[in-house]
Amino acid sequence: MVTFIDNHDRNRFLTEAGGDVDKLHNTLTFIYTARGIPVVFQGTEQNRGNANGQIISGIADTWNRWSMQTKDANGNVTKDYFDTSTDTYQLIADLNGLRSQYEALADGTQREMWNSMHTYAFSRRVDSGENEGQELICAFHNTEGTETTTMSIRAESSITPGTTLVNGFNPNDKITVSADNKITISLTGNTSKIYAVDEDADPLVPVTFTVNNATTNWGENVYITGNCNELGNWDSEKAVGPAECPDYPIWMLTAYLPAGSSIEFNKSEDKNSPSSEVAG
Repeated sequence: MVTFIDNHDRNRFLTEAGGDVDKLHNTLTFIYTARGIPVVFQGTEQNRGNANGQIISGIADTWNRWSMQTKDANGNVTKDYFDTSTDTYQLIADLNGLRSQYEALADGTQREMWNSMHTYAFSRRVDSGENEGQELICAFHNTEGTETTTMSIRAESSITPGTTLVNGFNPNDKITVSADNKITISLTGNTSKIYAVDEDADPLVPVTFTVNNATTNWGENVYITGNCNELGNWDSEKAVGPAECPDYPIWMLTAYLPAGSSIEFNKSEDKNSPSSEVAG
């Protein structure tokens, strides 16, 4: 089935979105990663809205059917509107590249992972054939502000704890699957992320922290933060946890850390007040 966000008989999406290019990019990313064959209406890559900038009732007709060139009476081109440097053209090129690189985005099974008021996430996985097990996780946020969500990896997934996932839009944005097979994704206003297994990542090994005599009040938990990405780089908002407490006040938590590396860490009895104790 073909998917699209506007066409020759309807208002341009950008006009419907009040000229918000972030919303346009978020929506284009959705149709390129969700099931279906994405179709982009001519001019969308040039950030074109309706010609008069107004919402049109009924069939939009000529107000949204942009010509890519202006010609004089003799048929000579006086203006060429096709610009490959626009941010939307570049995004579409990147999305086409990802669909070519990953069969999962074109033909993989789509399975929901998270659905809330403003955040939605799903996986696309190849279930059979040459690329069986290839999987990407796609997440979207459709309002202002930042939202951080922790979700479980699907039971059908081949992605295992300790696996590093990298954002196809930003090679510096990486997340690690936790010991309990969960991932945490942070999204800012009207943005998307597409995570794939990072084939170049250094191997990670499970490390179990045992915290003795950590007394807590009802509702409090124990977290670990440290000097590496996997432990949040001392940012208590990105701390690993909560720990499990099989025998109070003994707390245990397993994190996946780079093999052979030296780390520093501390514990916090709530995410907002890390202790000053440091161990190596």
